Amino acid sequence: MSGFVCVLTLVAILTQFFRERASITLTSLAFIFSQAFLNFSRAGTSYIPGLCFLLTGIFLLLRRNDGQSSLAPLWAGCALAVSALLWLPYVLSIPAALVSPLFILDNNRRWRCSLLAAAAFTIVSASVYGLVMLHLRIVNTEGLASWIAMSTWAAGVGGAKRAVFGLARSFINMGNDGLLFKRFLAQDPYNPVSVPQLFRLTLAKIVFFYAFMAGVVLCLARSRIGKNILGLLAINAATVGIFAVLWYGGDMERYLPLYPVLFLGICASMNVRGYEFWFRTLTIAFLAVIGLSNAIAMANFTINRDQQRVVERTRELLPYLTPQSRVFVHDTDDQLYAFSRNSPFHPLNRSGNFQANAILIPGTRRDLHWQQSFAVLALAVWDQHGTVWISKRVLSARPLSEWNWVEGSDSRVRWKDTFFFFSDLDWGTSVGSTDGFVLLLPTQKNRGELTQFLAGASV
Repeated sequence: MSGFVCVLTLVAILTQFFRERASITLTSLAFIFSQAFLNFSRAGTSYIPGLCFLLTGIFLLLRRNDGQSSLAPLWAGCALAVSALLWLPYVLSIPAALVSPLFILDNNRRWRCSLLAAAAFTIVSASVYGLVMLHLRIVNTEGLASWIAMSTWAAGVGGAKRAVFGLARSFINMGNDGLLFKRFLAQDPYNPVSVPQLFRLTLAKIVFFYAFMAGVVLCLARSRIGKNILGLLAINAATVGIFAVLWYGGDMERYLPLYPVLFLGICASMNVRGYEFWFRTLTIAFLAVIGLSNAIAMANFTINRDQQRVVERTRELLPYLTPQSRVFVHDTDDQLYAFSRNSPFHPLNRSGNFQANAILIPGTRRDLHWQQSFAVLALAVWDQHGTVWISKRVLSARPLSEWNWVEGSDSRVRWKDTFFFFSDLDWGTSVGSTDGFVLLLPTQKNRGELTQFLAGASV
């Protein structure tokens, strides 16, 4: 429903300024088929509800109805506050949203709209955070700093190269070729990737995406309203871009705060006199690329194929599992780790016996003490008379290419760390093929080894 309202609100915004139905339709379709929106509109995250309120706030600020209610800017500020409260990175789009009337509207109420919206945004945000802090009994700066620190579980893998790739990935599915790009940037010694290998479909998609973005900028610079939107887009891109460089710029959801102004600019580019035909043609080509790439990646047959791989891999393990069992995979890039989240209604997940945990979560602080984290879980399972099953991948001296591991993506952990850690433990029953699972025995030696890590951590 939030995704549906997003589309309707975007159309309402575009209709305020442009009359050509073709440009509005093409822009809306590009918005629908962009990978981040298409993916997360079918997920249980707060990204799309937050985007819904962001678009609603911008729509209320940019309404061109002179008889509109004087409360519209206040409602706009409230909507923008809810957007940032649902997902904090939407705060990056708030400066551009609040000043959007100054750039786009031409009436005498522009400053009043922006100031009222800013006041409402500040009051609502401060009130909600104040109530939460009151509930948590946070009364000083030390308590506030501690609360913030509790939420910063991720290390924030950043960099300009990741941001360049992440922005394109937000629109176009890169498939497994995205893994090649990551290995190239990290200079993976186990599965190295050369420059010629990158001159494949991924690089072509990236080049095409930035060519399209360059076309948007050039077209916007050719008209008065286009220049205003370009200035607004520059403000929005600056805040979103800086954050992306510093914090997980490769994640496609990182650029959702940029979507409202960017798609407004795309529609405006198709209405620049003298450039309508060629840019609409370019937009149709862009729509065809993202539509085909993203629709195939998220089609039912693709999802069913991926699910079948997981089922085949775990088929021989299932008879050994009980509700007290835990299955451990090497890292979060293993398909098994995200299977319960991506396919919650699959019979394998509904049985209640299959629980997959990742030993490593690259890019997070957990990797600083992953041995202790594993020891805590394994010992707790044994204390409850459960069984601990480990993916055989941890006993391999080097990762295979299809295991999606990228050596160097997190400099604090290496593949050989887990290999040496597990190689010296006692093992029991082995099930499945070479990519199957093996039972970690609750022997005195294993308990002693894991307990030592806990003792070291406490010291």
